[in-house]
Amino acid sequence: MTRSIIGGGYRSKPGIYPSNLTIRPGNKKQSELISEVEKGVLVEAMSGFVQAGSGLISAQLSRAHLIKNGGIQHPIRGGMVSGIAFDWLRNVSGIGRETRQSQHALIPSLRIEKVKVLGG
Repeated sequence: MTRSIIGGGYRSKPGIYPSNLTIRPGNKKQSELISEVEKGVLVEAMSGFVQAGSGLISAQLSRAHLIKNGGIQHPIRGGMVSGIAFDWLRNVSGIGRETRQSQHALIPSLRIEKVKVLGG
């Protein structure tokens, strides 16, 4: 825990990351958000990086499913997402009421339009 707060000490380069990001929950269940999607991807887990300053996100989908006509179809293997974090936040079209806690954030389900999905 201490390492996540102070990093690697005075010899390490400073890093930029959200230390207490919280997004206020909406009023829809995740299943309702999914039911309103004609074609998309349900991303439950991804791993990658965000470039400091530019906000460029490049992440591999580690747990994702295809959504078609409001229903979850099948898992997506080997896909990636790419885009600018600030654009993603501008393109949120739905916010769920259930939240998920990570190390530095408390975030509900988000439906985001115009995200580039590669491969898969």
